[in-house]
Amino acid sequence: MANESDYKKANEFLINALGLNKEMSYKDVRKKIYAYLKKQYGGKVSSAKIKAHTDDFTESICLELNINQD
Repeated sequence: MANESDYKKANEFLINALGLNKEMSYKDVRKKIYAYLKKQYGGKVSSAKIKAHTDDFTESICLELNINQD
């Protein structure tokens, strides 16, 4: 099971790899994360699992970057 440090590393990776920043909207961040996860894991895991992880990462990263969910 992943620990808090693993989640922080995953968030940092996504922020850097996808160029996520506080100037982006919540929807833009979610779209980028979903596209990345779909490309990496599509066909390997269910679409529902990709969406669930996208939602989790988006919420966590947006909180970290102080992006409002609107």
